[in-house]
Amino acid sequence: MNQSITNPSARQRGVASLGIVALLFMIVFISLLRNQELTGSVVRDALSSDQRVQSLYLAESGLERAAQRYAAGAACTSTSNETLTMPGVGSFGLNYLGASDFDGTACPAATCGNTYCRVQSTGKSFAADGQTTVDARTLEVLLVQKALNASGTKALTAVTVNGNPHYTITNTVSASEKPLYVLTVFWTIAANRPAKILNVKYGSSLMSTPFTTAPSTAPAAPAINTNDAYAVQIYYLVNPPVGTSTVDITFDASPAGIAVGNVNLNGVDQSNPIASFDSIASATAVSAISHNVTLPSNGVVIDALSRNNGGAATGPSCSTLSTTNLYSSNANNVAGESWFCGPAGASGASFNMGYTFTQKAAAYALITVRPDSTSGGGSRVRFPGAGVVKWHEVATGPQ
Repeated sequence: MNQSITNPSARQRGVASLGIVALLFMIVFISLLRNQELTGSVVRDALSSDQRVQSLYLAESGLERAAQRYAAGAACTSTSNETLTMPGVGSFGLNYLGASDFDGTACPAATCGNTYCRVQSTGKSFAADGQTTVDARTLEVLLVQKALNASGTKALTAVTVNGNPHYTITNTVSASEKPLYVLTVFWTIAANRPAKILNVKYGSSLMSTPFTTAPSTAPAAPAINTNDAYAVQIYYLVNPPVGTSTVDITFDASPAGIAVGNVNLNGVDQSNPIASFDSIASATAVSAISHNVTLPSNGVVIDALSRNNGGAATGPSCSTLSTTNLYSSNANNVAGESWFCGPAGASGASFNMGYTFTQKAAAYALITVRPDSTSGGGSRVRFPGAGVVKWHEVATGPQ
């Protein structure tokens, strides 16, 4: 019977080979495991970055909404706070913090004007389950209520049509809610230039005036100083067309001088926009002219002063309300002022509004405008649009 003889050295070589194979398998396994960990880390970092960006987009969306709501009449108080959720994406929350700067102090009028709002918008992104908040970004802005579209000029284009002098300007209206266009006109009348306004057209539409036409022997103005013949008139048009239009002022004779101020408003009552109106004409030269104004809730006042040339006028006095100049000049034959004041608060406002100046003859008129109070109207007269004065990001991080 033959016996198998095993070579010890061959057996040792086999064991060593198996060990090497096992070691190689272990190295490959560890390498694959480490690679998987690195890949997972990269994926997690990418997801985290995406979620941070998504949170930023949500916060920016919130600021867009805040600007639109503030322009449409949302109060700059906690009563306007809200949170909106986008299913599967995330949410943003709006906090209206009142009229303070980022450091808690009042924002300087030179930076923010007199009507502004501090708002925080916090965007929160969801995890893959579409429910768990995993990241947040908070942006903070100062919003101004008005994107100014108000101006005035004494350089009107003049043409003669059928023997009547026409003075024209242009005005541009952006797409807006419940708009109103207001035009103030002041002119100087020489002895041989009666200068009565026949009509004012916005494009092809006749503009309205709340004032009763003066007797036919005098210019058609709400206020005229008959000694030196300085006259004012205020016109308006509800819901002017979007785009640029020509405003045409037709006289029966050329005035010695003419100037205008004009402004576009939003959020105005479309059926009965003029809440009140009044006028004053001084019988002799005066150094001041004023009138008590009672503004409706969230309303505004627009005035016009026509006077003899002289030193610059000081005013108007609009209590604590924001003021915007439409026109101001003390040049010969076009000396005058036109201002917009407001909006008032929810309780309205009452004050004396007027001017002081070198003693001269003068005529003065004003109107107050009421806000739209229907659903979605905003319940506040305002300039079109809202804009960001400045912004910063509040330090935030993973939830």
